[in-house]
Amino acid sequence: MSAKPTTQAAQFTAADEAAVRRAISSTPRPPKASALSATVTFGWRGMLKVKHVPEQLLDVTVTPVMFVVMFTYIFGGAISGSTGEYRDYLLPGILVMSVLFTTVYSGVALNTDLTKGVVDRFRSLPIWRSAPLLGSMLGDTVRYVLAGTVIILVGVILGFRPDAGIGGAVAALALVVTFAFGLSWVFTTIGLLLRSPSAVLNAGFMGIFPLTFLSNVFVEPDTLPGPLEAFVDVNPISILATASRDLMAGTAHAGDIAIVLAVAAALTMLFSPLASIARAERSGVEPRGAQVTSSAVASIISARGSRKIWPSLDQLGPAGSGAGMTLPPTTMERPRVNLSSTERACRHRSSAAAARSGARVVRA
Repeated sequence: MSAKPTTQAAQFTAADEAAVRRAISSTPRPPKASALSATVTFGWRGMLKVKHVPEQLLDVTVTPVMFVVMFTYIFGGAISGSTGEYRDYLLPGILVMSVLFTTVYSGVALNTDLTKGVVDRFRSLPIWRSAPLLGSMLGDTVRYVLAGTVIILVGVILGFRPDAGIGGAVAALALVVTFAFGLSWVFTTIGLLLRSPSAVLNAGFMGIFPLTFLSNVFVEPDTLPGPLEAFVDVNPISILATASRDLMAGTAHAGDIAIVLAVAAALTMLFSPLASIARAERSGVEPRGAQVTSSAVASIISARGSRKIWPSLDQLGPAGSGAGMTLPPTTMERPRVNLSSTERACRHRSSAAAARSGARVVRA
């Protein structure tokens, strides 16, 4: 008996929707962005931030130049007796240090987007959920390349000439950028866990500073105490600096390169899932859940009685379809808030005013 009005109402609704679509636009809806397209777009967004805030390039341009000039001409003669000899030893190490220091800002930038609510806006877009995260990593990779290029150019200006030529310098830069990409996942996870950008910056440099200075970036580990020398020899940053020197000198060892690539892959495989989980928990969306139909949702609601389920908008499927709703395994009940008597009175007056306004609209 009620099937006919329901079907007729559905027909009217479909016709109205078609009329509205024709009135809004005469062209078909554009296709949904692919995962690759969305990731590249967010990577370009990271580069546009540099365009609007050029001060972000200070850490990849001015700071590396200061390190090279200062360590070469202040400590070079005291350490190795010749500034030219120490420059050839130091430059690959400074390349490693400068690029790895830049990875800390990956977590800082992501935490800034979280605290400003930008990530919440991204959740409303019909895009692949991991596109903003991977896109920011892609944009930061360009910063790593820029930082390494600046270091090599400054070294060439100061008289550094790699024995392997341009190919060796490019290979060393590629190896350092690959390792930096894996390390940046660590700081991205930290950026998703901590509450403020300053906390991420402090925690990041507290970790990267000891690892960098307890390496063979500045001096040979032969003069260090025994336990400290043993740590420097197994430090991945020391292995990366040695591999970079060997690549520029044309005497690279496959074992060192393999260790660097293995560490970078291990960091990526370990911390990229952790970053995805942390991002989902920080934004209030579970990364994985059970796909259920509208009937299953109805049964859950009826089983819980008067207790309500409050899914977020990004957990709903396509408009008009019951399927596609993603329920996380944890509870999604609306939290109970203890209101004061004044707050309850204000809410009651607001509800009454809204009801009177609605009644006037209906009578009109």
